[in-house]
Amino acid sequence: MASQKADNTSSRTLRYDSSQAFSHFFFSKANRVNWSSMSTQPIIAERIWSKKGGVLGIITDLLLKENLMLTVTKPNSYVMDIVYEFYENLSQQSSVAGSPFYHMVYVRGHVFDFSPAIIDEYFGRSHAESDDLCEYIPDTYIDLDEVATELIGVPTKWESRPRSSTLTSKYAILSRIGLCNWFPTSHATTIDEEIGRFLFRVGKGLQLRLGESIFKQTVSHADGRSSRTHLVFPSLICDILKSQHAIQLDRELCIFVSKFHILTDRFLEGKHLVDIQGENQSVQDQNSNNTTSPQIDNSTNNGAQIQLLRDSIACLDVKLEKILGQQAEIVHQQGKIYEFLATVITRK
Repeated sequence: MASQKADNTSSRTLRYDSSQAFSHFFFSKANRVNWSSMSTQPIIAERIWSKKGGVLGIITDLLLKENLMLTVTKPNSYVMDIVYEFYENLSQQSSVAGSPFYHMVYVRGHVFDFSPAIIDEYFGRSHAESDDLCEYIPDTYIDLDEVATELIGVPTKWESRPRSSTLTSKYAILSRIGLCNWFPTSHATTIDEEIGRFLFRVGKGLQLRLGESIFKQTVSHADGRSSRTHLVFPSLICDILKSQHAIQLDRELCIFVSKFHILTDRFLEGKHLVDIQGENQSVQDQNSNNTTSPQIDNSTNNGAQIQLLRDSIACLDVKLEKILGQQAEIVHQQGKIYEFLATVITRK
């Protein structure tokens, strides 16, 4: 019956109607066939901003000014299978105006609205402003050499992807946020043209099209055609879907996103050109003139020890990321076992 339904669906023009779906979980038979491949792809989850690291006022001001604060405070949790099913059913046609799939996706028996406007609304942004062609400067009008000079702080040609370690303090912090929550990637040490222009817009106060950018990145994974190996924006996807229909099963566990820390001192030294002032910097300057303050040992050995400790922290960060990925996989496998157990109990 299911295969006959799929054949009938393929023989006529599709409307995105849940009654025409191949099954409760898959809109087409092709989606079902590709499930084993899709459900094994790793997920890069957004992160929530922890303020323990000493948030710099200028960065907070920038996020508030550009209405980006919710992008670092709203991520919460996600359900892995819902994310996989979303991407498995998502069609490249969802970005094509006039297509029956335009700005829609089928998940668990329902057709959901998923569009740049929905994403902007989720983050409390005005999509009408994003569509204002009078104020928006297209990326092609933003010179990459100007972007490189702004990000690095000295006259620079855009000849290759700049490394995050070469950016000014302000843009190093913004890139740390962006590579987690705006352009999530597993290669978080370099800045490509799209990310560079986006950071340039944030830093210079130019108009952003956040919803459009996130939508474009998401749809790039549709139909299993993306060259990327990681699925992105799981918390956003689950929140948007669950706001329209209750689709989470009682047995399904939520995976909570991890925190990321902005360490003030880390971005105010080293190779970074300091173009911002930390919240505590003026206090430190006052203390440096106080004769009762402890003297800082600037010896070579002390500096080497500090660098060693920082390297150790960086290694631990890498190990933590790996452990979190393993934890997510264990939770996924646990869910599968619970599902099988429920099936066995039902048969009895």
